[in-house]
Amino acid sequence: MAVIRAIEKRGALTVASRIYHQCVAFFDYAVVLGITCYKPASVLHVGLEQHSSKNYRHLSAADLRGFLCAIDGYNGRNISRLAMKLMKLTFFRTYELRHAEWVHIDLVYPEWRTPPRYMKMKRQHIVPLTKQAVAVIKQIQQLTGNRSFLFPNEARPLEPMLGGVLLKLLEGVAYKEKTTVHGLRATASTIFNENGFNADMIERQLALVELSRVRAAYNRGVFAGTAGNDAMVGGLSG
Repeated sequence: MAVIRAIEKRGALTVASRIYHQCVAFFDYAVVLGITCYKPASVLHVGLEQHSSKNYRHLSAADLRGFLCAIDGYNGRNISRLAMKLMKLTFFRTYELRHAEWVHIDLVYPEWRTPPRYMKMKRQHIVPLTKQAVAVIKQIQQLTGNRSFLFPNEARPLEPMLGGVLLKLLEGVAYKEKTTVHGLRATASTIFNENGFNADMIERQLALVELSRVRAAYNRGVFAGTAGNDAMVGGLSG
């Protein structure tokens, strides 16, 4: 409890909850091994502060042009700038973007196929790539095409880059207090909904919902190649 309280005082309630669940898992394992028959961690949740959910900070359509110009003018690492440019063209979650591998990318029939193990919903996610996205990927290919990951860790190239890299970029362009990286997904969803795009298309593009097998097959057939889909996957390109 003392350890968790120290974390709560920093305001890191999500981390505190995660540590609590790890403690419970440790004692569950100890019970299985016969080391103990008592799990004190199981009662800690009574004293945990409740994490109140809140929306991610995100930009409005009016703010977007300035943000895109700021990215173009970023004077930090080029690979970080390209990662953010690709993010706003595809709307992947940060984890999914960081773990992108070259074997997932098809530039002939331009698609990005992310396997289930990297997706929050644990199913394959297919994103059609626009000309703008392909152009950015080709720039990335010149930098990291000989690696497994599109965005390898600078110190450990066999691993994906750290999530803090994109946060550092936001700080570098003075947007850290205005939006989060994940907030770009909210910006995309808001703009597309306000402009009358099909709600199912938006949710598919953002990999937000767990669709039934029948509906998933139906949606792929309906959305692929439609004018609305072509416009939407153009991303937040300005």
